[in-house]
Amino acid sequence: MTFGAVFSRAMRPPFGPNTGGGGGAWWNLFGAIPLANCVAAYQPKGAANLAASYINLTGNATYNCAPVEVAPAWDVASGWKFTIAAIPNRTSLTTGVTAGSNYSAVVRFSNSTDTSANQAVFGNVTTNANFFLLLRTTPKHRHANGVNLVTTASAWPASGVFGLTPGAGYRDGLSDGTFVYSWTGTAVPMFIGCYSNAGSVTAPFTGYIQAFAVYNSDQAANMAALYIAMAAL
Repeated sequence: MTFGAVFSRAMRPPFGPNTGGGGGAWWNLFGAIPLANCVAAYQPKGAANLAASYINLTGNATYNCAPVEVAPAWDVASGWKFTIAAIPNRTSLTTGVTAGSNYSAVVRFSNSTDTSANQAVFGNVTTNANFFLLLRTTPKHRHANGVNLVTTASAWPASGVFGLTPGAGYRDGLSDGTFVYSWTGTAVPMFIGCYSNAGSVTAPFTGYIQAFAVYNSDQAANMAALYIAMAAL
């Protein structure tokens, strides 16, 4: 499959598990990424309803989403709508997915609001097994995978497609900083709309999430194409 064919097919929205050509949809670039490498994918934007938005589009129901404390609001155009609230009413989702060595992820979000507090779009924080995208006032955002992380001083992002691979963070398909990869710990299942700190909701996110996918392999070579596919949803 050519790069151009991937981009053309990226314009087709998925409507359920394993839809689209080539044995998949945007989350595996319509067959360009092996199905076995996509652990979970969610597309709340365009879903039939909130319950449908929780379904893992790869077909593996083990990794369907569920609320941790309170379910986010949802609408068909914006996807999941997360807001910061007091314990125990923080909007957050669990996936059941535990990141491991060599994992990657990509997320599309919008309407992010800088509240001068740490906000995690997704992930887990665990000694030597971190896996997250964290928005911060100073520095502006931080990617972490394994032991190491990268921070950037660019403006707080209101929207975009952000990716994470074993060696770099990505913003709209381009590298957003690199790090020397090392993974020596054991992660816990990741959350969406915050990160999991030993299973506790931490650093909740204010904003909307339209799509999210996580992979058990290094997807650095596909970040540009995934950005185009997700931006087209």
